[in-house]
Amino acid sequence: MSRLCAKPLFLLLLLPCLASAFLLPFPRASIPSRSPSVLLSSVEGADYPSDTADPEPSPEAREGNATVFPPFTDEGKVQLREKFKCQIYKAAARLNRGQLANLDQQNEMSNLIAQLEAMGSGRPAEVEAVEGVWELVYSDVAPFRASPFFMTVGKVMEGTTLSAEEFFRLHRLATRGSEIGKVRQIITSQELVSEVEILTGIPSIPFAISGTVVTRASASRTNEGALKLTLKSSGVQSSSLFSLLGAGGNLPELPLAEIGERLGLFPPTLLLNTYYVDANMRISRNEDDHVFVWARGHL
Repeated sequence: MSRLCAKPLFLLLLLPCLASAFLLPFPRASIPSRSPSVLLSSVEGADYPSDTADPEPSPEAREGNATVFPPFTDEGKVQLREKFKCQIYKAAARLNRGQLANLDQQNEMSNLIAQLEAMGSGRPAEVEAVEGVWELVYSDVAPFRASPFFMTVGKVMEGTTLSAEEFFRLHRLATRGSEIGKVRQIITSQELVSEVEILTGIPSIPFAISGTVVTRASASRTNEGALKLTLKSSGVQSSSLFSLLGAGGNLPELPLAEIGERLGLFPPTLLLNTYYVDANMRISRNEDDHVFVWARGHL
């Protein structure tokens, strides 16, 4: 089966999950075009560590699920790094994780994030450095697009009549009354689990539909250092609608990869690069160079 033929068929396989995904919101802000020069920006006069992550921690430096990295020895570098992080956190909170940002504000955040990324070597981080629980604090696209499910949708739609961006534009028109809650990723050496909380109001009815879309993807590291992801399954948990219908609140996860294999359809491989990570912040980019800033969380 040709690649172009298989893509629409695999998209049909995703339709059951897309039905629940259409409850999710889309940011109203336009997406700025990114210049390659932004990624090459650096902080004047700074000589940063050559590795992407802080130095590897000792076993004694681990506290619970969070990995505590030894601090930089240069006090000036530490202060500058913490200043950038503080500015990112404040702006992200003010802009509702980027959903309220206009074009100028997105460009300002892009430059600030790029300066923090410049503190690394530009090589993707080791998988061990990004393992753990992470909560999304900022993205330059809709927060739900951090999910490997929507990354797969975008990849599958490449070369088709309806582009991924056009699909997400239509998605925005269909979901104006929805709100997005917490967005989390739980990363291990073999799997990435995405959790997206959603809340949708019903017009003229004092009732809101809430739930968490859970997507699982297999994870491994490429020779170039990127995190290679392949969609495995997707479902809905803690749904108020399913609870009301007596379904226990959970919709069983649909084993998309398994079903696809039986039909001779295989999900595309996704690449996720992390150029900055420390004890409590991670900055990752997808293949379209959209940026996602994460803060260390807890189960």
